This record gives sequence, C-alpha cells and structure tokens, in this order.
Amino acid sequence: SQVVNYFARNAELTSKVGLCNSLYNCCTLDRVDVDSFYPRSFDLTSPPQAAHFVEDFKLTTCRCLLRRFTELEGRVARDLEGLTGKAYPRHVLQIALDVCRRQARDVDDALDEAPMAAISEEEWMVLKDWSLKTPGKKLEAKT
Repeated sequence: SQVVNYFARNAELTSKVGLCNSLYNCCTLDRVDVDSFYPRSFDLTSPPQAAHFVEDFKLTTCRCLLRRFTELEGRVARDLEGLTGKAYPRHVLQIALDVCRRQARDVDDALDEAPMAAISEEEWMVLKDWSLKTPGKKLEAKT
C-alpha cells in the first residue's frame, strides 16, 4: 500500500512561485529580510515582480562593472570608447558608481525626496552596451 500526503492549496509551498510569494508575504509582515536566507526569486507573470526583476538586473550590472574594475586593479580606459587597455571608460564607471551610491544611501536621507527609479533610462543606455565578461569591449547591437 502507498501513503500519500496531500493537503489543499499545496502549490503555495510546493511550487517555486508559491513558496516565493508565501515567503515574501509572511516576511513582509514580520520585517524579515527574505533575501538573507532565500535566493532572489521573481514571479515574472506578476507585473510588479517583473519590473523588480528588471531593476535588480540593472543594479546587478552596475555592481558587476565595479567589481570588474577592482579586479583590473583600478585601470581605466584611455579613450572614450574603452577599446584600449582592456578597461572601462571613466564615464561608464562613474555612472555605475553613482547608481550604487544612491542604493547605499541611508533611508533617513532619502525620506523627504520623491521616489525615483534606481537607475535612469539615460544611465542604462550607457551601461547596457558594455561587456561584463570582457572589460573594455563594447557589445554589438543585434538587429
């Protein structure tokens, strides 16, 4: 004979989306940081979570650019296009640093300001063109 455990609405715990939503909903009430013990997850069928995923992707790109800069021992490209020296241009690094600084600000400093996107479209248009794998390489636009 076979024993099966079953309870109604088990998708709340047995699917990744269900578990993710349950954790975020429960931990929001108790002010627990879910990301400290559970990998970042997003339900891309939910418009707010899809937008959060895109913002997280852009912020991660900024952090990765700065990490690669430190791995290169602080080298900066000599020309604006970044083609010499296998390093990123200074203006690209400055944008990534500005975005990360805004994210690291104290909450009390930002309370009186109007909410704004973590990274502006203008900033993203500059950063999205640079390879994280090969510093100094500008990515080709696919048509």
